[in-house]
Amino acid sequence: MKYILFVLICINLVGCASSDSKEPIPPMPEDFNFKLKYGVNSIQEIDTFNDRVLKDLVEYGTVEASISLQKEEMESIYKQMMALDIMEIELQDDSSGNGELDAISKWHIEMNGTTNSFYYNTLSETSQLEIELFELEKTIHKMIEEKPEYKELPEASGGYE
Repeated sequence: MKYILFVLICINLVGCASSDSKEPIPPMPEDFNFKLKYGVNSIQEIDTFNDRVLKDLVEYGTVEASISLQKEEMESIYKQMMALDIMEIELQDDSSGNGELDAISKWHIEMNGTTNSFYYNTLSETSQLEIELFELEKTIHKMIEEKPEYKELPEASGGYE
């Protein structure tokens, strides 16, 4: 009997210790949206407020397309943002990368009636947070690239020096 009681106490203690971990991510709010401007001179844009994507064609300017993310995609992005505590980020990197061709990532996020905006130069020395944000940016861009509407857009021509 003492052995069973000991095992039950140990299981209870382990359960209590693991419950101190991070709080669960709340469900995605109805008003969750974001705008991400990124790439060379922040020309490319993904805007979920207006279901709009702006693609940089380099030598041929830009092209706009109406592209929306599915609810599952938005929920995935939301969870990744919440893991980064995105509504608490305060970045404003005024350093310049290599002159005229800066790669600045600009974020504007709205949820639960609040907003957060920040930006940073992806060509300057980056923090772990900036690396994680850049990975999120690439994930979102990849989601957009897979959309049929994006695949119909013209290819970029030329390059930046």
